[in-house]
Amino acid sequence: MDYLFYQPELLHGADTLSTEEAIHCVKVLRKKAGELITLTDGAGSFYTARLISASPSGCRFKVIDQTTFQKPKPDITIAVSPVKHADRFEWMIEKCTEAGAGTFIPVLCTRTQKSNIRIDRLKKISISALKQSLRPWLPEIREPMQFDELLNQFPNSARLICTAEGMPPIQWIKETNTATHVVFVIGPEGDFTIEELQRARHAGFLSVNLGPNRLRTETAAVAATTIAAAFSA
Repeated sequence: MDYLFYQPELLHGADTLSTEEAIHCVKVLRKKAGELITLTDGAGSFYTARLISASPSGCRFKVIDQTTFQKPKPDITIAVSPVKHADRFEWMIEKCTEAGAGTFIPVLCTRTQKSNIRIDRLKKISISALKQSLRPWLPEIREPMQFDELLNQFPNSARLICTAEGMPPIQWIKETNTATHVVFVIGPEGDFTIEELQRARHAGFLSVNLGPNRLRTETAAVAATTIAAAFSA
């Protein structure tokens, strides 16, 4: 597979590429009618299709094969406080998508410095990372959620809150290795308040760390995703 195209409406019979994808197909990849391309719907499938027509103004195709994949286990949710610099948060979305995150939730904590999030832009970045990493599953990016609201979510999942004083990876990996869904909560640049950590523990969250070094918020998100995906069932 040399390139992966994204067309979310494949399950509903879509047979054309978006304008942006068509331009890339013809002008960059130099694809012509009759050639094969690979697409994903972002919902767990790859499709092999033959181009019927190919021009920068539009590409039509006919699907000739479909391969469907099981969703990775564990399903990884990253609930992370937005950071002050948007480019760092966007980098985090890109790298966590590549590493295997299934859901992103911007979580608003006491010390969160930025609350306005451009979900539409983050989705575009995630789509690009999906294609780059040849993944069949596009992560869900949810609207921002208050910290205390998050504490009531996912009661049947392994719920981990990341803090320097928490359990080291060698221990919490064993604690969560049978979980089908793991939620990591990662705090802002000023870290969680003591009260937030107490409320999280009271709600049943396990305090964990991601290694001996102090990590930036966005680096912690990538580390959490990578560790969980590396030890997936």
